[in-house]
Formats: sequence, structure tokens, C-alpha cells
Amino acid sequence: MIVLLDLKSIMIAAVLFFAGYLIGPYLYKKRIKIFTAYPVWFSNKLIHFISRKKLKFVLLLPFIFSFNSFSLFTILISSIVAFLPIFLIFWLGINLGISITHISRGKNYWKMLLNPVSILELSASFITGGASIQFNLNHTQIMLKIFGKDILKFLTLNDSIAIYLHFTLPILAIAAIIESSMIILYSRYSSGTPDKN
Repeated sequence: MIVLLDLKSIMIAAVLFFAGYLIGPYLYKKRIKIFTAYPVWFSNKLIHFISRKKLKFVLLLPFIFSFNSFSLFTILISSIVAFLPIFLIFWLGINLGISITHISRGKNYWKMLLNPVSILELSASFITGGASIQFNLNHTQIMLKIFGKDILKFLTLNDSIAIYLHFTLPILAIAAIIESSMIILYSRYSSGTPDKN
């Protein structure tokens, strides 16, 4: 299945994401509400959620995994609408850029992407985004009756879903386990009084 995924489509997804991530801080600084409203609201809710003293791993893990899985599945399903996944991957970069700027106040902005969790989640995003773009452009080319050489390798929607199930979800599961563990450890030890229970 993964051999059906064109490297060019993964690169397109990565470029779109980083383009959105690049302009995230600018949009946050300008307080353009159409862009900042959701990521700032969600970031505040997330901070409140993970700052609870009795945060449980069994609650945090499914929350992180479900949220990330649903976000990428939305991008995957969007591939049935012409050019929509291209916009959504760009939008994902913007949202993450604004969220990280809001939470970190702009400190270590690019370094925030270099931790193991971010690398895993970005890999999952680029794989899913690449599959979505690949199917979408193939489908759009047929729908608009643009003949000639295929833009990318042919990929069906079933192929895209199979890639999501066999590659994206396992990567997100590993990332969620690591992220949940790190958050729990941080919440227990940040006050200097680790939970002994």
C-alpha cells in the first residue's frame, strides 16, 4: 500500500503545512480572528485540561489519540472534494503555528517541532496529507477530464484509507503514548511533589 504513495505528494503536503506554520505567528500577532479564534480557544482549553492536578493517563491517552486521529481523518475524507485537502493541510499548519505561538509566546518556535512526539505526528500528517492530495488530484484530473500524463501515481480512496489505517493510526498511537506519558510526568514533578500513588 505504501508503495502506491507518491513521494511528490508527501513533499507537497509538507510544503503546504510548513507554509501555514510559517505565517502562523504573523496571523497571531495581527490578531486576525478568522484565523486565531479556534486555535487560541482550543489551546486555552487544552492548557486547562492538562493542568488539572489529578490528570489520569487513561483519560489523556484516548483524548490525544482521538483528537489527532479525527483531525487527520477529516483531511483524508476531504479528498473527495476538489482541492479541499490542499487547503486543509495548509490550514493545519496555520492552526498549529498559532497554537504554539500562543502557548510558548513565540519562544523556541521552530524547536517545538524537533521533539519525538512532533516528529511522529508530523510524519503521520504528511503521510495522510500526501495520500489525500494524491487521490484528490487523480480524482480531480478525471472529473475535469484533464487527460494526458498523470500528475501523480494513481491512488484510490480505498488505498488512502488503507494507508491511514495501517500507517497513520499506529504512528499516532505511539505518539499519543509518549505525549501522554510526558504530560503526566511533567504535571506530577513540576510542583516538586511527585505523586507517589
